[in-house]
Amino acid sequence: MASRDPEVEKPPQTEEVKQIPEGAEMETQPIPKLRSGQKVFKKTSPNGRITVYVGQRDFLDTGDVVEAVEGVVLVDPVYLNKDGDAKKVFCQLEGAFRYGKEELEVIGINFEKILFNGIFQVYPPSGDEVHSNLQRRLIRKLGENAHPFRFTIPPGLSPSLILQGMPGEPDRQCGIDYQLKSYIARQANEKPEKKRMVSLTIKKLTHAPADSMPNRPTLDVKKEYMLSSNPIHVEANLDKAVYYHGEEIKINVSITNASSRQIRRIKLSARQFTEICWSVSAQYKRVVAELESADGFPLLPGSSCQRTYTLTPLFKKCKEKRGLAVDGHLRDEDTLLASSTIFPPAAAQLAEYKEKYGIIVRYMIKVTLVVALSTDLKLNLPFLLTHPKPPPPPEPVTAPKAPNEPEKLESLPPAYDALDPKPKQEDLIQFDSGPDDSDFVFEEFIRFRVSGDTDA
Repeated sequence: MASRDPEVEKPPQTEEVKQIPEGAEMETQPIPKLRSGQKVFKKTSPNGRITVYVGQRDFLDTGDVVEAVEGVVLVDPVYLNKDGDAKKVFCQLEGAFRYGKEELEVIGINFEKILFNGIFQVYPPSGDEVHSNLQRRLIRKLGENAHPFRFTIPPGLSPSLILQGMPGEPDRQCGIDYQLKSYIARQANEKPEKKRMVSLTIKKLTHAPADSMPNRPTLDVKKEYMLSSNPIHVEANLDKAVYYHGEEIKINVSITNASSRQIRRIKLSARQFTEICWSVSAQYKRVVAELESADGFPLLPGSSCQRTYTLTPLFKKCKEKRGLAVDGHLRDEDTLLASSTIFPPAAAQLAEYKEKYGIIVRYMIKVTLVVALSTDLKLNLPFLLTHPKPPPPPEPVTAPKAPNEPEKLESLPPAYDALDPKPKQEDLIQFDSGPDDSDFVFEEFIRFRVSGDTDA
């Protein structure tokens, strides 16, 4: 009987490695790129029947005119006309000043004052709406169930701002905010259910052109001391009068010490002054940037010096201070100090105009010379802190059309299907799939409070 050959262990198979000739390019797989285009914010009601789309969350007040609050609302007509009960969709923009805890209103004390209130019927449409370029593109993108809305805020109203409380205290105890709401109801004055309502916190910001205060803040002070025949002469000025958030403030200081006193050092600080002008009068003074220097000091009698100092007021340096005015509820890294209140020249001292604003915010640079064996020499330089003018939105980028290619209209599948009562969720992160797909980038509208909680 022939003997069976023993099994020979086969070596493991390995994948064949292709040899790439020297100088040849390696094949790479294309990496999908994120869509680029104009950002559009959206938010859907809890029951999924209405969705609000807006092109921006911040609206600028230049003093003469305020940017229009506009967008579109995507509605579900099948749900609105269900069971023969014709419902309507409204949009409401409300600006309110609140002072005090909301729980105290149950005892009959009202701590809220309405500054602006506008209501717009979105559905059924009236037919005489004026569409902006953004609204026309959104309606073409979302379909015939998208309807436009538009609000015009009159100039002269206070910007959005919140006074910070102590750690652990709820936000919105004191401040001014603007709420954009869209809701389903039978009448405009009907109180809507939360599941049928969308609420968005927008921000009204102020912008002061760089030439609104053409003269640089300058102060010249002379102070005499006992048993000294000559005074201390200080001249201080800023490099300009209007600063944007995050910009450096340069303070030029010139000191001539002709007295018999010795100047030990200099202290500089940027201070925020907040005045509440409604219901309960209150004032807050907070340091938002400070500096102390002994460079060139002590300054002996008969000496002089000239120095330039730099301060940068930032929220992150003083965000734990109670009573600090900030420009609304945002993430910590995005929150800014409240902008300066800008009055018309003829109304700066009118008490009723201050009451209309509710909260007045001012900024000042304080320069202090520490004088030995005597009182300090102090002077204040006012300045404006405001927002820069935002850049225009990017133009939509579309690929060139072929010579004989027919016109293609942009469209999306309807957000609601009559056979499927559940609303369809759209993928917010989309990739390039064609030349007509890169017009909009939809992003969920979410505001974060300073404490980090989401704003429902």
